[in-house]
Amino acid sequence: MIQGPVFNEAIFNAARFLVNNLAKRQPLGIQRVYIFYALSYLGFKFEAYKTARFGYERLQQLKIPAAWQDDIDLATLKVRSKPFSDKEGFAIICNRCMNTNALINQGGDICTSCGHPFVRNYIGFDTLPLVEFVPRADIPFKKVMEFIKMDPPEEGSGFLPQKNKKK
Repeated sequence: MIQGPVFNEAIFNAARFLVNNLAKRQPLGIQRVYIFYALSYLGFKFEAYKTARFGYERLQQLKIPAAWQDDIDLATLKVRSKPFSDKEGFAIICNRCMNTNALINQGGDICTSCGHPFVRNYIGFDTLPLVEFVPRADIPFKKVMEFIKMDPPEEGSGFLPQKNKKK
């Protein structure tokens, strides 16, 4: 079996993605118990204690396999002794409004401030730094495509503000 921090982080991000997008739906072939267990277990491991606490609370509402019950009860008690916050490195920052978002948003996989959807890569389920934009209507389509294919302007070309240089 493949193990490691990158693989575990991908599973953690996939569980977050599923929780954020499921609402009341049941994904075909995947039980919610497994999603919330992965979210809780890896959340605790990555010191995302607020997310782990959320997952363990949701697990208490589901039918858990008898073999897991003692482990989940013990983990639930352990997570209660930890801070009610997630580790800084896992915070999601909206690339549109620069707002910091919680790891779990039951309203969907969107920014809680501006409502912009998060775009994810489906290999590691990381949030991609993409922002949708719409060019002005008076710019022809061919010109828009030319602009997109251009390299960004260099500093000092008059298109970007120059950085203050120390004298």
